[in-house]
Amino acid sequence: MAKKIIEDVKRKYDVVSERFSNSRIGSWAELDFLFNKYLEKDDKVLDVGCGNGRFYNKIAPKADYLGIDSSEKLIEIAKRSYPKGRFAVADVLNLPFENNRFDLVYAIGILHHIPSKKFRQKTLDEISRVLRLKGTAVITVWDIWEKTARRKMVVKEAIYNVLGLSQLDIGDVLLNWQGEDQFYFHSFSLNSLTKLCKKSKLKPVQFGKISSKKGGTNVFVVAVKQS
Repeated sequence: MAKKIIEDVKRKYDVVSERFSNSRIGSWAELDFLFNKYLEKDDKVLDVGCGNGRFYNKIAPKADYLGIDSSEKLIEIAKRSYPKGRFAVADVLNLPFENNRFDLVYAIGILHHIPSKKFRQKTLDEISRVLRLKGTAVITVWDIWEKTARRKMVVKEAIYNVLGLSQLDIGDVLLNWQGEDQFYFHSFSLNSLTKLCKKSKLKPVQFGKISSKKGGTNVFVVAVKQS
């Protein structure tokens, strides 16, 4: 089930790539502190789930940037938009990099698309693996609990799961998003996200919620790799 969801999310991002890209032009001001505070000169940086490459201009002038995404269409857009950048199609569950390669990994808006506890943990394990010791991971996810309608949907899925009527995990929700029905998201609490990080030897050093001017909210964790 989880592997099918991963493939479905990838397919849907390919379908909505142009539409999604047009809605994600550049970085949002409320995220600036994640770059200004943690990005150091000449850092080797991996942007996991880079999408259309919208964070390239925030990172590349100062550091050695590499962006990856599972969507071939989004990577095509990124290469077209930022021809000097380095972008590649890659699987976050099996990152094609050696251990301890990067000083900093950004995973902005990707983990909430990863189904099952096993694969979410595997994603963070892979991020931790490619980070050098004391390297930093910056992770953000949607705060889906913020809106009553979405919260009710999550609760409904949780009840279905308990009754054995659904293969979804508690906290999973399927939304109409970017014009596509049944788009998979997992709703995190701040506590659940920090726990996942700790299990992957990533020690949270800053965490909280980020409110968007557009009305949405993100949960974020900044964590440092421990030995």
